[in-house]
Amino acid sequence: MSLTSIDFYAYRCREGAGTTQKALGAIFSGAPDQISIVRRKTGWKGYERSYNVCIGDMPVGLVAEGGDNQRGWSYVGISGQGCNWVKDWDRAQEAASACDGYDLKRVDIAYDTFDTAKGFDGALAAYRAGGFNTGGRNPKCEPMKPERFEDSAIIRVGNRERDKYYRGYEKGKQMLGPQIAAASRKEDFDPVQWATHSMPVQHGDEIVLGNTFDWFRHEVELKPKSGPLPEDLIDRRDQYFAGAYPYLSTVLEGVESQAFVARRDVHPKLELNLRLEAMRMQWGNTLFTALAAHSGDVGAVWEKIVGHKHSQSLLEAGVLLVDHETKGVV
Repeated sequence: MSLTSIDFYAYRCREGAGTTQKALGAIFSGAPDQISIVRRKTGWKGYERSYNVCIGDMPVGLVAEGGDNQRGWSYVGISGQGCNWVKDWDRAQEAASACDGYDLKRVDIAYDTFDTAKGFDGALAAYRAGGFNTGGRNPKCEPMKPERFEDSAIIRVGNRERDKYYRGYEKGKQMLGPQIAAASRKEDFDPVQWATHSMPVQHGDEIVLGNTFDWFRHEVELKPKSGPLPEDLIDRRDQYFAGAYPYLSTVLEGVESQAFVARRDVHPKLELNLRLEAMRMQWGNTLFTALAAHSGDVGAVWEKIVGHKHSQSLLEAGVLLVDHETKGVV
């Protein structure tokens, strides 16, 4: 039984929206209503077309496809609300990974606690004590504690453009804040009643009753910026959560930490392989015919197409600094 939960799951593949819908049907196999994808009016982040993924009428994710710069890739993102409806992550991963070119793009791992010592103040104190330092300088920290008692405090650590990023926030206040704000306008408003409000919430694989104002969520966002995400990331999410930062091993006690370290030698290999794959898709048939026209003389064809200087972007990606003999990188 996992103590943490998946709060966001995204991947890319070379399947179109129609084929992707079949995979989504397997991912949401335990959903109470039909899965559909509904075309949106606009694209999304450079993709030409985008669709809402819905369970019945409830949006639970997004699919995006098309666009000259996407090189045939499609994107599938499942929101935190959507992840709540994924009942079998083994089946979900199997369905997604069966898609052509499957490439995991983002996984958020969340842990909820009602221990006030592990809330906002505890996280901020841990940061100041070096609890988020995994080597080198301390990552940047952005704490925010509102003046109104019903508003959620939040602390962000790191940079979202890097491999990992942390945020911790008062989940209970985030959920109840609008209700409290509306109630506070009434003459009989009782802040103590709200401060002691309790509700059943999902905690790992269990439903527990907790004081809503003590409900704090720790969340780690992981992306393949320097190298691919681990294949066992979801299966061993407790271990990767505890190993993301030194402080989180004290938040999730009794769990063996698994350090999340991106293999920095893999990113240049992926970059080069993706460029070569794009060339194959666009010019592969032309080159094949040219090779036949030159009686299989690779050198003759090569002399006609090869450039005379390096690709600056590939040099900056470190392509010439790693060994490319390893197979099966992408």
